[in-house]
Amino acid sequence: MTLVDKHPLSEAAVEKIAEGASIVKVAREARGYNLEELSVTSGLTIDEIITVENGDHIDAAKINRLAAALQLPESLRISFSNPDQG
Repeated sequence: MTLVDKHPLSEAAVEKIAEGASIVKVAREARGYNLEELSVTSGLTIDEIITVENGDHIDAAKINRLAAALQLPESLRISFSNPDQG
């Protein structure tokens, strides 16, 4: 069983992402995390998470930490780390 099978995002969440919403914010909300909880889980500060959610200064290390904390499937991690491709 793959990570996608174990922890899928809802159709509504995937639709929001397809429409251009922040992958991190949509996944965070879908997983039931508030900013403080994701901060503790990912090891990033709330300000760093907000920066990523807003699409400002996206850093690969931060993406990997957030993707792991949010249990994002590989396909979304690739889309997130390469927003101009897809």
